[in-house]
Amino acid sequence: MADLLRQVLSRNANLQLLALQTLPVTPLLEKENAGHDAAVPAVSAPVLGKQIFKHGVELTVRGNYLDLLQYLTSLERLPTQMFWGKVKMQVVQYPAAELTLTLYTLSLDKIWLQV
Repeated sequence: MADLLRQVLSRNANLQLLALQTLPVTPLLEKENAGHDAAVPAVSAPVLGKQIFKHGVELTVRGNYLDLLQYLTSLERLPTQMFWGKVKMQVVQYPAAELTLTLYTLSLDKIWLQV
């Protein structure tokens, strides 16, 4: 997944990769622990006897708005199924902006992805 994100990024020379990190693997479905703020893994949420795991990557890229928009559009058009977790954009110094993006993919395997 990280290589795929880098390949898409390399198609636009105007963007700069600032950070790329793998997030901890978590179950897709979590339940709230009564009386606690933290979510705990949902051991009662298997699908066909197997747990589905969410594998995440957080990346930060810098560029102008149109280049960042083109990058996001390219990611959405990939044949690999990913879904968004969080997107944050801030202008550093006009016209440069930084985009922090959290992407996830799903797997039945807990150990699946590393950066």
